[in-house]
Amino acid sequence: MKLVRLRRSLPAKLLVAQLLVIATGSLTLLVVALSIGPAVFRQHVRDALGVVPADVSRHLDMAYSQATLISLGIATGAAVLAALGVSWFVSVRVARPIRVLAEAAQRVARGEHDTRVPVGEPDELGMLADAFNQMASALDTAEQRRRELLSDVAHELRTPLATLQGYVEAISDGVIAADAETIDYLKHHSRPLIFSASMSPANAAAVLEAVKIMVGEPERIAQLWRNTARMKQGLRHLKFDIGDSETPILPLYCRDLLVAFKLCKRLQEEGVFVNPVVSPAVAPGHELIRISLMATHTDHQIDFALDKLGKVGKELGLI
Repeated sequence: MKLVRLRRSLPAKLLVAQLLVIATGSLTLLVVALSIGPAVFRQHVRDALGVVPADVSRHLDMAYSQATLISLGIATGAAVLAALGVSWFVSVRVARPIRVLAEAAQRVARGEHDTRVPVGEPDELGMLADAFNQMASALDTAEQRRRELLSDVAHELRTPLATLQGYVEAISDGVIAADAETIDYLKHHSRPLIFSASMSPANAAAVLEAVKIMVGEPERIAQLWRNTARMKQGLRHLKFDIGDSETPILPLYCRDLLVAFKLCKRLQEEGVFVNPVVSPAVAPGHELIRISLMATHTDHQIDFALDKLGKVGKELGLI
């Protein structure tokens, strides 16, 4: 993994590019020097000494070739060392600001729109950093306006909804008369009546039996807490935001309405059932999905859910 990251890093790519240039230049110089150099060298020797014996000529050619190879080897080694120094310098002056920008962009993608980066010198990187800060500021302003709009809409709707709720309660209490069809509709569609519906005898009996099992079989509660600890540890290892929950019903914060619904839909497609919790059940900006654990969940099922949560969380930029 470290080797793959090194190959993908900008300093490594710059170093490889410089080494390729050095290798290409050295090879070209060697070919040219060994192709043209000996003939030029022999001509100078003949001009200076006249006729040279064959064995002396061979010795001079070998000396010339060895000197050329040694010189090119030393020069290539010095060039490689210089390339390493230049790459380090470039990584400090160029790659580091780019890395900071990349990390900041990832934070903005996760919804941290207040992220800013230092501008530095007024060069191309400085212009890029300034443009990034302007973009993040615009996104931050847009997000604040979106939340203000949702808050204003919720406030504007609260009054008529409260009025309707009053009428519904008045009808249910018999204070205001209504026809049978209206009353029947309100009983089955009005939120105050739906949530205040009394339990059926079957539901009440099931709850009583569940309480008896909890009291008589405490090992189930112990297993539930073990499952909760395993899930919490896995979620924190994946870097999810789960707050400070101390119950087997774990919140996984998305802090965005659309992301909460997308996460819920994708997890159900992957075989994991969760519930979205959005405004007005929670304040705007605190949207989450709810992960409910049971004592009957197995370690395999919990690990399966964690694997799918990690996959979908990366798709949506939550981790």
